[in-house]
Amino acid sequence: MSLSRELRMVAALLFFLPALACHDYTFRPGLSTGEIGIYDDLFAVSVVNEKVVFAAGYFGSIYRSKDGGETWKQQKTDTTFSIYDISMADENNGWAVGQIGIILHTDNGGRTWTTQENPKSQQQTNLFSVQALDANTAWAVGEWGSIITTINGGRTWQDNSLSISLDDPSFQWLRPTDQEKVRNGEMVFRDVGLNDIYCRPLPSKSCWIVGEYGKVFYTRNGGQAWSEGKISGTSKLPPLGFEAEGTSIDAAENVRLSELVAEIIDSPHLKIEIDPFVTKAEIASHLAREAGDPTTLFELIEERAGEANSVLVDEGMYSDRIFTEGYPPWDWEELTEEDPQFLNRYLTGRTKKVPNVGVRVLHRPYLFHVSFADDQTGLIAGLGGILLETSDGGLTWGYSESTTQEALFAVTYSSNRLIAVGEKGLVRVASKADTHWEKPRTGFPKLFSFFRDVSFEHGGQVGFMVGQKGTILRSTDAGGTWEKVLPLD
Repeated sequence: MSLSRELRMVAALLFFLPALACHDYTFRPGLSTGEIGIYDDLFAVSVVNEKVVFAAGYFGSIYRSKDGGETWKQQKTDTTFSIYDISMADENNGWAVGQIGIILHTDNGGRTWTTQENPKSQQQTNLFSVQALDANTAWAVGEWGSIITTINGGRTWQDNSLSISLDDPSFQWLRPTDQEKVRNGEMVFRDVGLNDIYCRPLPSKSCWIVGEYGKVFYTRNGGQAWSEGKISGTSKLPPLGFEAEGTSIDAAENVRLSELVAEIIDSPHLKIEIDPFVTKAEIASHLAREAGDPTTLFELIEERAGEANSVLVDEGMYSDRIFTEGYPPWDWEELTEEDPQFLNRYLTGRTKKVPNVGVRVLHRPYLFHVSFADDQTGLIAGLGGILLETSDGGLTWGYSESTTQEALFAVTYSSNRLIAVGEKGLVRVASKADTHWEKPRTGFPKLFSFFRDVSFEHGGQVGFMVGQKGTILRSTDAGGTWEKVLPLD
């Protein structure tokens, strides 16, 4: 397992499972129907209106309040799998999603929850977020690029997950069995976690999806087509030049790389991509000399990438923050046997007029949650205190200073405030007028526990915050002040 994969797993565990070791797995007897016996960690809240609220979390727990948070009842779900998100379209209809692709549905206000079969439950793929639009329509997203939707109340779910095509650069890294699936037109899913989906209320057709690697997607037509948003600030250095057949970087290029590392070393969400190229003359020379065998040409490409990589590492850049585009496909013979044009396509993509290595800074923050005030104005919260904002509907995103490096798990709008919550009791607030984030001076209980979600009803006055050990906070003044309503003292 690579270090980057380990870091992704740590982020996912931080996001969803912060206190598993603290739980009592036995049910307490003698409780009245709906009485809460164990206050499980809560991961999500859905505020239908000022009175009706649902919260969900660990061990299949779903809580409901019908009196604005004064009292809560635990719903019967017939599952012990963790529920990562819940979304109600109205007081009666909604969905909850979670571990191994479980989807629960209610059409009677939570009195009963029914498990719905879907492509991700069959694949044992975790679903992290769900958005209910009306009684018939919902979207859900999760790991392995999962995007599924229903338009018939969940009787069937359509799989629109991110998949790999034959022309995709990552095709060459697939296992032979998966490559064969792609050639046969079967879906092979991208190894990217999608953590949240948010849609504006109907009749708007705008939705957004966020996840790891800084992935942000948006749709303007209800999901018929998705486009990828861009995080502003991505910088591209002039290519590192090489002599013909050369593999050494000169002193001036070393200085440029050193200055780049110094500029971004303290921003772990910023990565560096190196992109090695050769010329048509070099390709022709190597293939002619080796009777069509590209091995020595691959070695040249690899050495140029390795030279740039070595300089970056020597300057203090961790290797898990360095990515190489177009790495040589050493199993080219097997790939070409199955796909005769594979080698030609690869070499065409590695060709430039002059030999060089491209270098650019990538913005790849781990993104947890997205929220919009209208079709144009939105926010994203992420690992390391990341906050992104957009004013063009998600086409481009810029950084908003949160004054923290702790994880921010959720961000939302009240009628006049912006509120972000995260680990260790972290809360940040800002005015809608200036988006200047700061610690709240008053109005918040001091609780050293994680807050996983925060949401307001449509009017933006009544809101709820949920988190560790069944903690639920309520605000009735647009997030100015908060009181703890669960657990009961």
